Amino acid sequence: MRVYVESYGCTSNRADGSKLERLLERRGHEVVSSEEECDSVLFNTCTVVQSTQDRMLHRIRTAEEDVIVAGCMAAAQPELVERVRPDASILESTGVGSLLGEEKLAVETGVEGVVGTIQVAEGCLGNCTYCITKLARGDVRSLPPEEVRRQARRLLDGGAGELRVTSQDNGAYGADIGLDIVDAVDAVLGIEADFRLRIGMMNPSTAASFSDGFDELYRDGRVYDYLHLPVQSGSDRVLERMGRRHTVDDFISVVEDFRDARPDGTLFTDVIAGFPGETEEDQGATVELLESVEPTGFNITRFSPRPGTAASGMREVPHDVKKRRSGELTELRHELGRRVYGDRVGETVEVLVTEEGRGGSVVCRDDRYTPVAIEEELQLGSRTSAGIVRAESTYVVAETV
Repeated sequence: MRVYVESYGCTSNRADGSKLERLLERRGHEVVSSEEECDSVLFNTCTVVQSTQDRMLHRIRTAEEDVIVAGCMAAAQPELVERVRPDASILESTGVGSLLGEEKLAVETGVEGVVGTIQVAEGCLGNCTYCITKLARGDVRSLPPEEVRRQARRLLDGGAGELRVTSQDNGAYGADIGLDIVDAVDAVLGIEADFRLRIGMMNPSTAASFSDGFDELYRDGRVYDYLHLPVQSGSDRVLERMGRRHTVDDFISVVEDFRDARPDGTLFTDVIAGFPGETEEDQGATVELLESVEPTGFNITRFSPRPGTAASGMREVPHDVKKRRSGELTELRHELGRRVYGDRVGETVEVLVTEEGRGGSVVCRDDRYTPVAIEEELQLGSRTSAGIVRAESTYVVAETV
């Protein structure tokens, strides 16, 4: 059977999509690169917010081929899939591996361009009141360090120049096997090879347990000086309603530990606009926190209730208020990005070329994992020196030197 796999959502879910392709090939199926070539299309779904759910359902409903549905929607909302496509085959996200005869975490991903992803764990330790992903992924299950190293070596042998360590919460890695993320990172760094390593998202509540050891985590020059640490709100009252296991001061403490270890490192965070019960004062506290810590960038999610979560029963903030607050945060994100990146114009940086851009350009990453656009045709995986000539709000533009 010829199968086209279409994946959505976070880095971890896209890693699942790559694993599904490997598993299908091992079962004798042919994975093709477009829907036009396939007998069946496998949707590896995301359902983190309502707009994403609606988009997934439209794709499932309108696909002309046989449909297989995996991912978070398949696990948490199979009844929705059945309603719009009764003939769809539904695979549970957490059961994809067993349904295809293998343990999913132990299956390596493929290399996309020069980027390889290692899914070091699945699930998390939290129970956030808004999160449907917990319903789909469950509690944390970690990959042993020796398996992390095996997958890393396979990816490097397959042409990867950048490795990404990912999970729902890297800070929770190892909680089930008596280890922490340092052990997983050390397993990768024990390989003598020339590559870059990006450590993905970790929550403040789990990162706090070892953040005083960030010097050790980032000690190797191959590790990007980058921390993705979702705060979600600058109000402790809202954080409590969200079921987050950290306070604003906890978040700030981890940020300070990171900046002590890597003063010029990139801080990235996430915020939710218009969570139920959020007041203008709470919104102001979020803005004040972001202006204070000056993250290089942040994701903004406008709250939408997800079925089966505690927050779905809370009284919502009016739509127009959520939209306005989201707009305010978007303006702030661009302002902060232009300020942080603007200070870097004139710098010369060493970059790894990681992906093709538009019109013959390429996208690169420097030591801080900054997106660096170079309007030249350069080979993927190559290294070069570049001078930053212009700053936008989400990336910089450079020329090779």
